[in-house]
Amino acid sequence: MIPADDSAQHLTDAPPRRGDVKVFPAPPRSSSSGTSPFRLIEDGPRPADLVTPEDLKRVLGIDVGPPAAFDADLPAPSWLSVRSCSYRSGDGVRVDVHAAAGMHSRYLMVLGHIVTRVQGRPIQGIGGGAMLYPGLVAARSGRGTFVISVSALTGPPPSDPLIDLARTAAARLAETRSTRPRTV
Repeated sequence: MIPADDSAQHLTDAPPRRGDVKVFPAPPRSSSSGTSPFRLIEDGPRPADLVTPEDLKRVLGIDVGPPAAFDADLPAPSWLSVRSCSYRSGDGVRVDVHAAAGMHSRYLMVLGHIVTRVQGRPIQGIGGGAMLYPGLVAARSGRGTFVISVSALTGPPPSDPLIDLARTAAARLAETRSTRPRTV
């Protein structure tokens, strides 16, 4: 029998500190053509076209101004091109809408879990799949993915208005033209 040698150090490829671990992969390097194969289209779905002030008045009963720039940090990797806007009411309700196009836009589907830390509930009949979380709904289709987040001092809204907003946004997303450039 050969004795085990525990005196040697066991080497790993792990970084020396936890802070060095990359949670999101680095953006892919560009190809020889100068464009990354993962680069998403900058002019994908516009969130302000998916959810309007009129929709928010009809569904949530709130008056908001025109869409403003989203001014918070979105927990998304740098390689994901996300377009966002915010609506605010006079009584403290904030509605954020995020949209992205392309295969990697599906990452937005996990935002609900990242933000709420709650198990989402699938919603049938909206796009290619939708998930409902407290105060947040995410849906995807062949044209892109969107997230609608509603926060208020009184807590998240009931599920039905969020589902109604998601149905409206999904229908508008389905109507958008594909902005994908054609390759020759």
